[in-house]
Amino acid sequence: EAEEFDLKGRIKILGLQGGSKSINEFYNGRNDPWSVFVIGESGIDFTVILEKPTGASLAFVKAEDADRYPKNQIGEYLRTLMLNRIAGGNYTNDTKSLYDLATVSAVISEYLGLGWLTEVEDMGIEDVNEIYTWTKTSGKSNVHVVWDIDEEAMKEDFFNTLNGKPMKLDKK
Repeated sequence: EAEEFDLKGRIKILGLQGGSKSINEFYNGRNDPWSVFVIGESGIDFTVILEKPTGASLAFVKAEDADRYPKNQIGEYLRTLMLNRIAGGNYTNDTKSLYDLATVSAVISEYLGLGWLTEVEDMGIEDVNEIYTWTKTSGKSNVHVVWDIDEEAMKEDFFNTLNGKPMKLDKK
């Protein structure tokens, strides 16, 4: 007889998914919205960093950040890579959003209790003809949508780490 396989209460999931209206709005959510819906319905603790506006708000700004990279080979590589992506891409105002960095920073913030997730709301997910939308809940939910982050604290931590001054990951 097989044992029951229940992940609820044993893991937490954090994903970079969708936009302010629906999961299907942007790249990650559009590629597999059904999996987000399934996780949302599973009861597993699920935090969602929205691709836009949340993940996109953590951005490399050429005029402000080009000199913050370390003065070594990896710093020069990253600086050149970022400047070339801005020059060759469709980025406005000389900025490049750092979506994935927002998710890594969210894990660090939650683990250390830093409060970098500044606006989080419990939500439900509604399926209307495979368009999965965020819905208000009347009570607690296992789905937590992050509407705003402390992007300056996250970016500061990123550059400190690159420059050899990483934050200690011991819980306070």
